[in-house]
Amino acid sequence: MSMRRSKWRFKTTPYVNPWCAFISSMFAVLVVAMFGLFPAILNLVISLTNYNGLWSNTQFVGLSNYILFLTSAGGKDMLNAFWVTIKYALMIVIPNNVIALLVAMLVNKGLFGSKFFRALFFMPSILGVVVVTSAWKLIFDPYRGPIAALLEPLGITSSFLGGDSTALLCVVIIALWASFGYSMVLYYAGLQSIDRTYYEAGEMDGVGPFQKLIYITLPLLKPYLVICYWIGISGALGVSDYIILTTMGGHGTTTIGFYIYNIVISNPINQGQSAAVSNYNFIFVTAIMLLYNYLTGRKEKKEEAQ
Repeated sequence: MSMRRSKWRFKTTPYVNPWCAFISSMFAVLVVAMFGLFPAILNLVISLTNYNGLWSNTQFVGLSNYILFLTSAGGKDMLNAFWVTIKYALMIVIPNNVIALLVAMLVNKGLFGSKFFRALFFMPSILGVVVVTSAWKLIFDPYRGPIAALLEPLGITSSFLGGDSTALLCVVIIALWASFGYSMVLYYAGLQSIDRTYYEAGEMDGVGPFQKLIYITLPLLKPYLVICYWIGISGALGVSDYIILTTMGGHGTTTIGFYIYNIVISNPINQGQSAAVSNYNFIFVTAIMLLYNYLTGRKEKKEEAQ
């Protein structure tokens, strides 16, 4: 008895209902709108008012909150916070990426114990800011800390986190130790993706280790370099957690992130003024990131044209 063939046949290309794709994407759009776009719009609206918790007493004040910080002593403090933020970013972004790349190249050689050291270097990134800063505050203790004990026989004394000339540097060291492992993992992934034939061809042409780095490794790691520097710059411009847990903005460490936190928590000003300051920070960070994207994009276009 022969089996009866079904009149239904599967199509080679399955049909996808456009409404399914639309509904699936709408969930992501709603999440972004709820936690990103809507708070940003509400913050902009609040910055144009004297809102202080009760909408019934709120009045529209226009750009008064913005003008206030440009014409008062608060404006000078805000500009100083911007400058400290730029110094912090310059002190941490380049060293972070240089150290991360060097460590990634070292563990990429596949030497004995490289897997252990790869996990060890990445561990500070998952410990948490509180744990990391607590450990380093003990290390930087000017009375019982190990660094002070090593410097004392040399006649060198320092208050570290309590000194005007050393506080910001100590915060940078803490943040650098805690964050370079993340960039190291990204660079390691990039190094793993490079075809070994490039290095073999270079060795046949007599290329040395330094030339391999300049002409093979760095050009092929360019996408990872752009991403890591982008992450580093955006994180440095918004830093506040390390400042809160170490110096509380003292000794010349008031970044713009901490400045916004401080005026919201400590100072008796209305929330409209706080929103205005946060929008200044948004403009500041956005301008720098757009400049970074423009410069990297322009460089890529030049290389493609060549």
